Amino acid sequence: MAEAKEQAQERLNELFQRRGYVVGFHKLMVQADPEWIERYDALIGHTYLDERELDRKTKELCQVVVLSALRSDTDHIAAHVRQAIAHGATEQEVLEALESVLALIGGLGFGAGLKAWANVVGLEELEPE
Repeated sequence: MAEAKEQAQERLNELFQRRGYVVGFHKLMVQADPEWIERYDALIGHTYLDERELDRKTKELCQVVVLSALRSDTDHIAAHVRQAIAHGATEQEVLEALESVLALIGGLGFGAGLKAWANVVGLEELEPE
């Protein structure tokens, strides 16, 4: 049992090194179904991590917008904001990607993405006095 947990921890570390982040289901699936996570990682590697026609920066901007539209957890969106910046996007480019789809994703999705972006870039909300 300890060996299986050790192997799961190693796999999680590998996922983190390759992606730059992990989310909740990664932490569970490396333990619950190692074969599944291997197959999932191969798909994600080919479609999202590997640069083909689109570079990683562009793919991360897409991730930020889609996760915002889906009103994903703010921490999940923020992970992709950080990766977009790490792969060459400026803070302003990430913000502009969100702004460009406001009409399509609506105020709630925009708000989720904006909050994640603000957390990453260190912008605090102002309150009326």
